[in-house]
Amino acid sequence: MNVWKFCKMSGVPCSTISTFMSGKTELLKIDNLLHICEGFNITLREFFSDEMFDTAEQD
Repeated sequence: MNVWKFCKMSGVPCSTISTFMSGKTELLKIDNLLHICEGFNITLREFFSDEMFDTAEQD
């Protein structure tokens, strides 16, 4: 999926997604994350249920 389609589905501005994906920022606001989940018809719980979050560390 390209960035434009991702932004279209989630309703999050492409500039926000591009800045995050390029590593210029490491933080994503919770309201943007909620929009992403709504756009893909999943809950926050489903989003965070991935195994990668089991080993995520806080900086």
